[in-house]
Amino acid sequence: MTALVKGDHDRAVMLAADIKLARASAIAQLLTQLSGPMQTPAEFSGDTAAVSLTGLKFASAKVGWARPVFNRIPDDTMLLESGGKIFETGIYAHAPARHTYQIGKKWESLAGKVGLASGHRGSVQFEVKGDGRALWKSRIVKSDEIVEFEVKLDGVQQLELLTHPTDDGAGADWGLWLQLLLKRTPSG
Repeated sequence: MTALVKGDHDRAVMLAADIKLARASAIAQLLTQLSGPMQTPAEFSGDTAAVSLTGLKFASAKVGWARPVFNRIPDDTMLLESGGKIFETGIYAHAPARHTYQIGKKWESLAGKVGLASGHRGSVQFEVKGDGRALWKSRIVKSDEIVEFEVKLDGVQQLELLTHPTDDGAGADWGLWLQLLLKRTPSG
C-alpha cells in the first residue's frame, strides 16, 4: 500500500505479482495437504524432463523445530521467502533436518537453491547425499543469501537432503530448499 501512496508504480506492480504468487502457492499447498503426493520419485510414471521434488512423496522427513512442511513455512506468513524473493515451491528444513526420497536410479540430476527463511538470522550448511555418499555440500549460508546448485544423481537409489547447524548453534536456523527439480532425459 505504501508503494501506491508514494506513487511508486514499479514497486506496486512487483508487490501485486508477489501477492498473486503467494496466493497460487497457498492454493497449491492446500491441495497437496488434502491429497498428498501419491508417487515417490522412483514410482513417478510421467515422461517429463523435470519434475518438482516437492510434488513427490518422501520416504522420511525430520526437522529440528516444528514439523516438516512443504511449499510453505510453519508460521503466520506461510510464505517461502528468502533473500528478498518469494518462492512457490520448497522444503522447510530447520537445522538439523533430514529429508529422504527413494529415486530408484531414475534421475540424472537435482537442481535448486538453498537459503534461510527471511527474518531468521541463523546460519546453516546444506548437503546432498546419494546412497550415503556426499554429492554436494554448500558453504555456510546466512540470512539474505541464496545459493544455487546442481548435483549429478546417476545411479542413485536414495536421495538425502541434510541441513546442518553451524558453530553458532541451531537457533533461528530456518533452512529452505527451494525450487528443487529432479531432471532426466525423457525417453522416446
